[in-house]
Amino acid sequence: MKKIVLFSLVLLIAASCSQMRVTTFSAPESAILPYDFKAVPMTTELKVDARKVSAEVYKEKGGQKKEMENWAVVTALSKVSADILIEPRYEYTYEGTLRGGKLVAVKVTGYPATFTNFRQMTKEDVETINLLKSPVKETTVIIKENRQ
Repeated sequence: MKKIVLFSLVLLIAASCSQMRVTTFSAPESAILPYDFKAVPMTTELKVDARKVSAEVYKEKGGQKKEMENWAVVTALSKVSADILIEPRYEYTYEGTLRGGKLVAVKVTGYPATFTNFRQMTKEDVETINLLKSPVKETTVIIKENRQ
């Protein structure tokens, strides 16, 4: 029994002494797609809640501003099971002098929204998007309201 334990220990030590090679590589910037691949543009409707939602997150020793902003948005959205926060407004709390201290809290307030009615884009959708993106100073877009 002692020989088996001793042999296992020696084998374990010998295996731990071997060199380990770690290879890293970057992902390719493009992918080869099959010739019959079709990209189908999609559109969706956005249902925006009229009531605002807010959340505040804290980090004792200071955190990265963008990281804490994202964390606050995720926390706010999880409260109401929404997909996106419209018009987010951020409030920052610093420890020490203003902007010279460490960021310790971020509060976000905004309108929660949910994506609904995913569908393929139509010609009218493309025309509306192009109108909204055009540099014309005065553009009027009339959108039909779905009555259910």
